[in-house]
Amino acid sequence: MKAFVSYSHRDTWALERLKAHTSTLRRDGLIETWSDLEIPPGGEIDEHVADALAQCDLFIPLISADFLNSFYCYEIELARAIDRYDRGEIQIVPVVVEPCDWKGPLRRFKALPKDGKPITEFTNQNTAFLDVSAGLRTICEAGLARPLPMATPKGDAPKQDPSSSQRKYRLKKTFDAIDRSDFVSEGFDVVRSYFEHAIAEINDVEGLKGRFRAMSDRAFTCTVTNAHHQRGTANITVHSGSANRMLGDIYWSFNPDASDNTANGSFNVGNDDYELFWTDRDFSRGGGREDAEHLTAREAAERLWNRFVEQAGISYAGDDQD
Repeated sequence: MKAFVSYSHRDTWALERLKAHTSTLRRDGLIETWSDLEIPPGGEIDEHVADALAQCDLFIPLISADFLNSFYCYEIELARAIDRYDRGEIQIVPVVVEPCDWKGPLRRFKALPKDGKPITEFTNQNTAFLDVSAGLRTICEAGLARPLPMATPKGDAPKQDPSSSQRKYRLKKTFDAIDRSDFVSEGFDVVRSYFEHAIAEINDVEGLKGRFRAMSDRAFTCTVTNAHHQRGTANITVHSGSANRMLGDIYWSFNPDASDNTANGSFNVGNDDYELFWTDRDFSRGGGREDAEHLTAREAAERLWNRFVEQAGISYAGDDQD
């Protein structure tokens, strides 16, 4: 299917992630995506857009406040696409990028990700794009079809994440045993919360299942299955280092319900003159070589999650994660 992707240039990042996550669809010959990035230098924009809209089978608007605010995206590209849809010529599948009031003409169409949940509200945005890719695969494999009933978007309130324009200062500090202990506890809580939410999100992706179970206040275990992969099962158990300090401050084993005396790797607390941070130690590499990279708890959680789901044949296209 030929797909026309309509987007605000402020959302170019979303276009690039969509292209990365639909790469297998293109290799399988199921989809051919077009956006204005395909217009050559010196090309007449209106002419190229009109031609691409006239030839497409699928119209994919990347919905955000900037898309809705764009005259060209909303009044020209979307209007022409709806006109073709009303004539039964194309299918329209909105992809909701961020919370916004899109309850205008687009409310007629079922959106991706599932239930119209904005991509920016996912704990791991790759999971959102994976859901989008799975939905587009279903559409492309089925061929041109009328859309399903519209989905009502959830959580339209925008996130408040104001950036400060004030000058930032760093102060040298010393860190005692209590500081480090609190840092470990808070870091484990971040990792546990990340996995719990990511498991819930992955359950919404067709063909994937996940289970999270708390073993104690300081340990949890997870399983993910991938019906599309022959060896599509991944397990992990994560412990806080309070159980066994010799293995690390937060350590994990790629086994279900693993005991607290075994590990495949760990995150350990480090510090410089200014802050505490996390370092990554993979026991499978060089006998437990520790990376020099300084990680936040969320970065550590995402890195571990990606390693975990890779065992089930799940990867996030275009990621720089190791």
